[in-house]
Amino acid sequence: MPTSDSPTVLLVDDAPDTLATLSAALEADGFQVRTASSGQQALTLLQEERPRVLVADLEMPDMDGYELARRAREQCQDEVLLVALSGTLPAGKSALTNCFGFDHLFGKPVQLGVLEDVLRSRPAVGAMNVSY
Repeated sequence: MPTSDSPTVLLVDDAPDTLATLSAALEADGFQVRTASSGQQALTLLQEERPRVLVADLEMPDMDGYELARRAREQCQDEVLLVALSGTLPAGKSALTNCFGFDHLFGKPVQLGVLEDVLRSRPAVGAMNVSY
């Protein structure tokens, strides 16, 4: 059940299994979760629902996570915490995600407890952190 201190999270991933699994886990721990399977759908939900957190896969076909982050920052400024998810974390990816406005980068599979701590703490936007 969602609690008043848990932010609304917009979860974006083109992989249905990942979207369903992560969404269910976050909801079970009290988060209000909205989901989108594309970058364009996510931008619409950002505008309509104004979630406090956007968690997005970087490797999506229609609009990758980098473009989504850039457009989300234009649309929401610093009102939203941006968290990137990636199945691959080669050297330099953290700098690249920071340049596009992400605040955190998590490798997949994500450590759920660490992700939830970040989502609840709502650290300052612009303080890039990487978790493997």
